[in-house]
Amino acid sequence: MYYLDLSWIQSWNDELTKMNEYKVGHSYPFTESLIKLQGLWKARLTPYRMIKGMTRQLCLIANLPTYNDYTTVCRGVNTLYVQLELPKNNVIELVFEDRTGYQAVNGGEYLRENYGKKNRSWGSDCHLRRS
Repeated sequence: MYYLDLSWIQSWNDELTKMNEYKVGHSYPFTESLIKLQGLWKARLTPYRMIKGMTRQLCLIANLPTYNDYTTVCRGVNTLYVQLELPKNNVIELVFEDRTGYQAVNGGEYLRENYGKKNRSWGSDCHLRRS
């Protein structure tokens, strides 16, 4: 679940005008605020196609002027400059989370569950055969 502060949508045109003021060449079609929001979604391991769908829904729900396609989302998020502020006490705790639900080594559990094959060594028949 996300809580979205959509106040940046009201200043969409002003932000684009400021971004494109001294821009040479093709102007920016999307605001940096939108790209940052999409970057946040991507940081939460959301696939790019889902981000595109979520942005498309913002057009309907929040009166967003337009949405960007898969490639534009990907390029925009990948070119974001992210700077993390270090804590004052210089102590950093690393916490990692894997929300995929897959095990790192599952020994063929997925194949057994979906294809019903039992007691098979999945890696044994992975050699090349010449015909």
